[in-house]
Amino acid sequence: MNFDLIKLINKAFQDPTANNPLMSLRFRDAVDIYNSEIVYNEQLDQPTNEYLQQFAYWGMPYLDPVSWHYYLPFLINYYLRNAIEDAPAESSLIND
Repeated sequence: MNFDLIKLINKAFQDPTANNPLMSLRFRDAVDIYNSEIVYNEQLDQPTNEYLQQFAYWGMPYLDPVSWHYYLPFLINYYLRNAIEDAPAESSLIND
């Protein structure tokens, strides 16, 4: 794994004014199934591997630009950490 590349990505996307995304992947995933009652929750919306695996595939198409900018470094880092692993769910997320 290229830790130097991950450090560069984190630095490139570092934004001291950025807080939480305007739209969470969990919320936008829920919109895909016509459920708009979910609100941002700091604990539930941490962009962990499991979170990205569960919500990114269907949630990403609905994100606004600010939220995309928030999640993009997490998605790139996820890809760099998991690109060589054989896991169908992750590969569909990355390829699409």
